[in-house]
Amino acid sequence: YIVSYAFGHLFGLADVESYFPKTDRPEKWSMDILPFFPEKFKFEIRKDPKTKKTDTGAKKQFEILKKLIGRDDVEAVVHCGDADREGEVIVRLILFYAKCQKPVYRLWLPEQTANTIRQEMRNLKPDSEYDRLYEEGLARTYMDWLYGINLTRFVTLKTEEPVTYNMGRVLTPIVEAIYERDLEIRNFIPVKYW
Repeated sequence: YIVSYAFGHLFGLADVESYFPKTDRPEKWSMDILPFFPEKFKFEIRKDPKTKKTDTGAKKQFEILKKLIGRDDVEAVVHCGDADREGEVIVRLILFYAKCQKPVYRLWLPEQTANTIRQEMRNLKPDSEYDRLYEEGLARTYMDWLYGINLTRFVTLKTEEPVTYNMGRVLTPIVEAIYERDLEIRNFIPVKYW
């Protein structure tokens, strides 16, 4: 066996601007294109959120995986991503962009003990048995992106401040929960308790 890894998401959905031809790309955010729903989603190597440049570590690791998958002595690939929809999406995107044409098997590990790993290596299943999980993961990825990209741009543009207001499916309720808790603490009135 040849063992390697992917450190989280090596691929992410492309920014809105990349969906436009270079000559028609908006130079700055505008309400004119919101809400934005692409006809087909595009993935690219993960980018550094601050610099917006390709993450060199992600690119390097993808190239290593692509080279390993393409080796002549590699007969099949064992997909060992996390046993959930996120793990399914992470590895499937790597296999897709590496243009893997070899058989792919799924190692499903509910726990990572030596006994479980040995047992599950004897029970590998074709990765296609997890297609629905992959599709579910992609649907969630698309919805998170649509929600975040549209609301972030909308709220940021509406405030007309030079600050980006990040919005998201997970971020927004967490910020609200923190706010609610801060109000509880601020408005707390001590009472005697028996």
